[in-house]
Amino acid sequence: MGDRPQLERLRDSFDLPGLKMGVIPDRTQLDIYPGNSFSIFDGKRVELENLGDNPTHTDRQQVTAYQRAFELLARGAVYGDEARTLIQTELGAL
Repeated sequence: MGDRPQLERLRDSFDLPGLKMGVIPDRTQLDIYPGNSFSIFDGKRVELENLGDNPTHTDRQQVTAYQRAFELLARGAVYGDEARTLIQTELGAL
């Protein structure tokens, strides 16, 4: 999938109920390296997205570590109209 469809999907996702989506601008100084993608489900399960496998963690210590990582990443993100504008700007540059 190319950049345009991915960005359009992200832009359109802002209106999904129950989703709070942030965008980390490319020049943001982060307190933690973003690493691989992960998702946290109900604070009880973490699913990782690695190249060779997609492990799931349910161990409380692991879940807590990923929740902390998410909090650090979230500090560098922008939300709402500012995030939507970043995505729209990128789409306009394509």
